[in-house]
Amino acid sequence: PSMSDIIKSAETVMADISIRLTCKVNDFFPETISIVWYLQNTRMTNGVKSMPPLKGSEGEFSVYSHLMLTPKAKDQGLNFTCQVHHITLSAPMSRSISLSVKCKI
Repeated sequence: PSMSDIIKSAETVMADISIRLTCKVNDFFPETISIVWYLQNTRMTNGVKSMPPLKGSEGEFSVYSHLMLTPKAKDQGLNFTCQVHHITLSAPMSRSISLSVKCKI
């Protein structure tokens, strides 16, 4: 498998405005995969939605996982991690992003 960096749905993250973080995993086989989101080191379940894997033209799969959240000003600098578990990986693969939250004026 390969992973892209986590993508934010908005370039500027504003306090009290919902955003979506997206994690994309490509080029894996077999289809079974587990994607887990963490805030700091705590597993997140609220706001997580993983799409069914899509099969490519050469039999490989790709998948998107989304985390919807409404950051608060106090969330400044918090670290969100998307972690992938797959049978072909000897250890989980992950990507992280640190939020820069701006307050409304």
